Amino acid sequence: MPQAVSSDTSLESPPLPPGPGLPSVLQLLLLYKRPTEFLNDCAAKYGTTFTLRVPGIPPFIQTSEPALIEAIFKGDPEIFLAGRANIGLKPVVGVNSLLLLDGASHRHERKLIMPTFLGKRMHAYGLTIRETVNRHIDRWPVQRQFTLLRETQDATFEIISRLVFGFDDAKTIAGFGHHIHRILKLAILLFPNSEGEIMAERPARWLGKVFPRCDVFAALKSVDEMIDVEYQKRISANFGDREDVLSLLVKSRYDDGHAMSRAEIRDELMTLLMAGHETSATILAWSLNHLCRHPEGLERLQDEIQEHGHGNPIPLDAIPHLKYLDAVIKETMRITPVFSLVARVLKESQTIAARTYPAEVVLSPNIYGTHHRSDLWGDPEAFRPERFLNGEANPFHYFPFGGGTRICIGMNFAFYEMKIFIAEVVRRTRFSLARGYQAKVVRRNNTLAPSRGVPLILNAKS
Repeated sequence: MPQAVSSDTSLESPPLPPGPGLPSVLQLLLLYKRPTEFLNDCAAKYGTTFTLRVPGIPPFIQTSEPALIEAIFKGDPEIFLAGRANIGLKPVVGVNSLLLLDGASHRHERKLIMPTFLGKRMHAYGLTIRETVNRHIDRWPVQRQFTLLRETQDATFEIISRLVFGFDDAKTIAGFGHHIHRILKLAILLFPNSEGEIMAERPARWLGKVFPRCDVFAALKSVDEMIDVEYQKRISANFGDREDVLSLLVKSRYDDGHAMSRAEIRDELMTLLMAGHETSATILAWSLNHLCRHPEGLERLQDEIQEHGHGNPIPLDAIPHLKYLDAVIKETMRITPVFSLVARVLKESQTIAARTYPAEVVLSPNIYGTHHRSDLWGDPEAFRPERFLNGEANPFHYFPFGGGTRICIGMNFAFYEMKIFIAEVVRRTRFSLARGYQAKVVRRNNTLAPSRGVPLILNAKS
């Protein structure tokens, strides 16, 4: 049962859970540079719920306590504000992004976007995914080390460029990727305050004028211009049966019959790109790393893929039946989640399990900490896909895609894409890690990625 939650109108600020007394700038630096180690150290010292303080953000309360996580995920979305918690993404994804909306605006936008990832469209997406993956595998070298994460990023970026934005030629996709990668590299220049406004916009613009390669605003403008070209095509011509997300959003209508604006569509496309591209690429790199470390699991997966494909590409209607592959991906996201936490900002004070949290604090379910609790998982550092073969995991013990009404809208698409990708790699290649490689968790942009991007060697390829 969820813990009782109630409003609290006391004028006296109650004490928050304990936490490190380090300067807020140092806490931010540790959270960025040593994310898993810092969170583990805090949990060991202060318990399952502790308070962090970072510049520009109200007290940041981390928890790996399932009862509190349940209360947060089941809390009134008008009070537990996920959009407010994501305000730092505003400079890139825009004010209309689903990630930044709360309340009725979020419900209406989610309802409009959700159909783009359901039904027969998934089959059409699958054909593009499989064709793209195999074309990229064709280019991978044999008997020569390469960086797996770079390759998974290239492949997933092409997939999302084609399926979401509707780009249909390699030159356009390459140009789009150039601008997006500049934005990701220079994102630190867009560091926002608690209202989502860029804290050092004038210095950042000056830097861009002096050093054009550092002009993140020019990169954002170029991306907007490329999206606008595709948008104008959709509204000025008969786009017929096109099933890319941009086309579907142009055709979609809110309940009152009005269409999405160009700005709304742009922001949602950028949201899908930022939430889906690097995330999937990183999970794929982690998955193959774990399979290399556990040959018995890789052998079992090879047998499952052979059983369903008989040496040929897996039929798309068989993808949902690859149960062990599904378990491999889920266990990968348990032991090496790509995000360390999710968050909600309290609109008003709340009492949960006898502790009162004041308005404006950030309640943050700790994904990494919860996924590594020994009392929930038993030997949590061991990679065991079998954990996920017998029913669904408790959503307050396992939540790599977030939880409650804010669970990732692209979750089913991401699983579908990753299963096709791994199935084709395992079917077509034999691979191993570079000699002596041991993956460590490092922060890459907003994700927790494997160090050195997983140096891989293909021993054979069909």
